[in-house]
Amino acid sequence: MSAEKINEKVKAGVVFGTTGPVPRWFTWRKKKILINSVNYNWKSTDGKAVLLHFAVTADSGSYELSFNRDSMEWKLMKSEIL
Repeated sequence: MSAEKINEKVKAGVVFGTTGPVPRWFTWRKKKILINSVNYNWKSTDGKAVLLHFAVTADSGSYELSFNRDSMEWKLMKSEIL
């Protein structure tokens, strides 16, 4: 199985802790996907915007989410459906 590039805006439910936002669920294609674990996170930049990335797993597969701190938008970047 290979990861599929998605790059679509999504809505996310987030907990804000001492290290910043941590996604708990997101809605994609009218389905609410509950996140079981955040496996890895990292930062990147897009021009002046700081992007926070999260590699997460759910019952349905693995996903990469990104959060743009300037626009406050979440995107689903990649998915690997089981």
